[in-house]
Amino acid sequence: MIKSVQKIICLCLIIELVLLHFTTTGSREDTVPNREIICTGTESHMSVPSNRQKHYQNIRDRYTNCTYIDGNLELTWLEDENLDLSFLHNIREVTGYILISYVKVRRVVLPRLMIIRGRNQFKVQKQPTGFALIVSYNNIKTLEMPSLREILSGSVGFFNNHNLCHIRSIQWQELLSGSDAVFTYVYNLTLGEWKCPPCDQSCVSGCWAEGPHNCQKFSKINCSLQCYKGRCFGLNPRECCHLFCAGGCVGPKQSDCLVCYKLS
Repeated sequence: MIKSVQKIICLCLIIELVLLHFTTTGSREDTVPNREIICTGTESHMSVPSNRQKHYQNIRDRYTNCTYIDGNLELTWLEDENLDLSFLHNIREVTGYILISYVKVRRVVLPRLMIIRGRNQFKVQKQPTGFALIVSYNNIKTLEMPSLREILSGSVGFFNNHNLCHIRSIQWQELLSGSDAVFTYVYNLTLGEWKCPPCDQSCVSGCWAEGPHNCQKFSKINCSLQCYKGRCFGLNPRECCHLFCAGGCVGPKQSDCLVCYKLS
């Protein structure tokens, strides 16, 4: 399985590296690994760890230098707001779901994450669809994923996150591709919601956090009608991406895809 994933990854690697060089900021975040590292994800859901410090160390050791996660990315029970999550900065793709729950780190930053495939989805009772991205019961201020371009399958859910900013400014229809995928936002806490600062004035629409580097990027909802159900690299009718592209492209050919739609 891992060999087949590595083979397909190589098809889009060069373009991804070029794009990420220009779309990420910060001295540490600008360091792109010179080789692909595929890590196996987890499926622990919201299980409470017996030792929180060891739990954090296990997560850090599992994902340090990872670029692709084969499975799910689960960040749970990280209740020390001073924990260093910079080991997440090189992750570009997750084949399963992302779960962030009971986290108190003020900023959760995945600056290079481009694709969530949603092959595995997180199930919640009384919810009609599974989730490819679920964020619940956190006390984080920003979830920053400025390079995220597409969620291929599954819904997105945010449940009772105190202080979390900017999430409702994101145009989720730009990211969601599943036929039954929806965006769900629930806030039932007695504490009032945090008053967030505005997006940078250079942002066309929403943002993940303050600063021009956190503006949401678009390659679908602003496309010409000729690019129906596809992506585009410009506003003109002939500036459509190849149908094998996920998340956008830099030209019309299959080799111009930012990410390949299929892994196999």
